[in-house]
Amino acid sequence: MRSLTDKNVLSSLRVLSEILSRIIKSDDEADLSEENTLSSLRIRRELDAAIDALKDSYLSKTAEDETQFLIKLLGGLIVDNGLDVTKGISTDTLTATTVTTQILNVLDKLIAKSATFSGDISSSDYAENLIGWLIGKNGHIDAKSLRLRDFLEVPELRYNRVSIVSGEEWNAPGGGILESVDMDNQILYLKLEPGEFAEIEVDDICKGIFNNSTGFQTAYFRIAEKLGDSTFKYALRSGTSVHPCKAMHFVAYGNFTNEDRQRSSYSTQSYVRYLTGVNGWEITKEMIAMQLGDLSNLKLFGIDMTGHSAYLRNIYMTGVIKQISDDGVTESRVPCFKGEWKAGTYYYYDEVTHNGASWLCISEKLTTQEPGEGVSDWLEKSAAGKDAVVVNIMSSNGNIFQNGSVSTTLTAYVIKGDTDITDSVPASRFSWEKESNNADTDKIFNETHVGHGHVLILTSDDVWGRATFNCIVSL
Repeated sequence: MRSLTDKNVLSSLRVLSEILSRIIKSDDEADLSEENTLSSLRIRRELDAAIDALKDSYLSKTAEDETQFLIKLLGGLIVDNGLDVTKGISTDTLTATTVTTQILNVLDKLIAKSATFSGDISSSDYAENLIGWLIGKNGHIDAKSLRLRDFLEVPELRYNRVSIVSGEEWNAPGGGILESVDMDNQILYLKLEPGEFAEIEVDDICKGIFNNSTGFQTAYFRIAEKLGDSTFKYALRSGTSVHPCKAMHFVAYGNFTNEDRQRSSYSTQSYVRYLTGVNGWEITKEMIAMQLGDLSNLKLFGIDMTGHSAYLRNIYMTGVIKQISDDGVTESRVPCFKGEWKAGTYYYYDEVTHNGASWLCISEKLTTQEPGEGVSDWLEKSAAGKDAVVVNIMSSNGNIFQNGSVSTTLTAYVIKGDTDITDSVPASRFSWEKESNNADTDKIFNETHVGHGHVLILTSDDVWGRATFNCIVSL
């Protein structure tokens, strides 16, 4: 017989057995339900698994971590020990105040609305004056090249402290830089700084050269109308199609109507030219007042000159002229010719003619002495029939020809005393002049036979009617 107590114990054991059967152990594979429970070890296992799963969804604060997705930090970001960016960084404001402790290392791209740096910025391979680039905290830039699409404004451009100019450099009454051009309506907009005024006027003759990647182009245009302080209407030179363009530098080297704006000068690598009376597109011989340097291009105007020298319209000077021989050593002072001697005061190296002879003053003090044989202040240079120089012209075929039948060779001989010195006189010292009843053809002939040499071949094209030919020899 079982007592009541035994029944209670058995009942409790059955309950405990039922409870134990519903506890899922750590290695059980039973499904979780509302009718079972987990053991403490199983709970730890589930918690560990859940924590591991969270690591895939949240960034760690205790170890290095990463994510493939965008992170937004709406309150800001403070970095104490460096920031590495491999694809790019975009920001409204980027400020680095302590470069030594806050390092921004961007390996691919940095995009920012505003960036402030207190130290240098450079490429990773920068070596001073060798490779790479650097923008220093003091504003200096060390780089290989600089390419700008619009304007470069600086107080001074220096290259080894020597000014460098390529092309033409003008000094003219007007000019400027074009900020923009409306080609359809032919309107210029000048680039002017605050307080500047346009230096061009109506009827100015303008020229501009613009270089680009394919070469250069030259535009010729006239200022037709003033529309505003920096706005002008222009007209292209007849027969041309090249318009002025943005960033072009241009010069107003003359004016069609205003004589006060018809003077200018310019220099190239080989010469300096001064112009006056420039009232047309083309520069003519009459406009060239002076040229220094290489004179060979004056042949375009019928002026036969070569080498580096000076072409001058007039010379007014004081002082001394000395001529140096081609030997580079021998030096000779050039006399000042005063014509026929008259009683008065003369100076060292004054030259006069007197009593059929030429005399040179050799007194270094003032003299009133009359030139003559045996005097101390004068030296006789030449006398008629003694050392006088005579030029004789010989014609190979006579001196009289019928119209249309001229064919002869004129040869000039230079005789000094009893000696023929023709061969010692350079060909450039012989010039031929024609005098006839046609002043226009005479002018053309005379201009084209300067420095012609001592031999002149005449044909029917050179003579029509009566004509006289003279040979001018400069000794």
